[in-house]
Amino acid sequence: MNNILKYIAFASGGVVLFFSSFLAFAALSGTPPHMLAVIGGLFPEPEVAIRTENEPVNLMEEVALDTRPVVEVIESAASPLKAFLLESPFSTDELEQLQSRMKSGVEANNQRAIDFGRREAELEVRERQLDERWEELVKIRTALIEHDLELELREDELIRNENAQMERERGSWSSMAKIFETGDTATLVENLVMFPPDQAAQILRGLKETRASELINGLPRDRYLEYADAYRKAGL
Repeated sequence: MNNILKYIAFASGGVVLFFSSFLAFAALSGTPPHMLAVIGGLFPEPEVAIRTENEPVNLMEEVALDTRPVVEVIESAASPLKAFLLESPFSTDELEQLQSRMKSGVEANNQRAIDFGRREAELEVRERQLDERWEELVKIRTALIEHDLELELREDELIRNENAQMERERGSWSSMAKIFETGDTATLVENLVMFPPDQAAQILRGLKETRASELINGLPRDRYLEYADAYRKAGL
């Protein structure tokens, strides 16, 4: 009798342990009790709240009333997004290589920007130097123009002075020529040869041609050619 009771106790404990383990596993998996196989009928199905058409949605109540397992909820929420997922055309190694090339390109561009900045600074310095040099050249050019203008003014003054001097000399030779206008030709010829040929020519040019011819023809033969040639050159 005692053995029979013992077997019954063991059997009852095994059944209780089985159902307890089954319920614990179902609770951990998130499966509602009424959806369990075999024993689901022992648990009543939870009441579902009926929402009218115009009643606002309460997300907290919706979540509380959703008895689906968490894994199923996640898979259900993610399934519409799978249609928009595209398979990557690059492998991990290719993406790493692409990232490395992009990094190298960025570094090269940064270095190029630094080089451009340094070159631009050098060009600015060169441009300032050229501007300063240009200003110096402009000053030199202005000074040269002023110097040339001063030389031209001095040259004009010298020309005027020379012309005035020539006019005075011409006037003095004209006054000297009046001495040879009248008088004994032989005596005047002797006086004329006392002047150098070029000065004698200036005196003769101050006389009338007929009087100048008389004096030239009265010159000694050895002096005739010299004085006649000087007279000719004075008339050029």
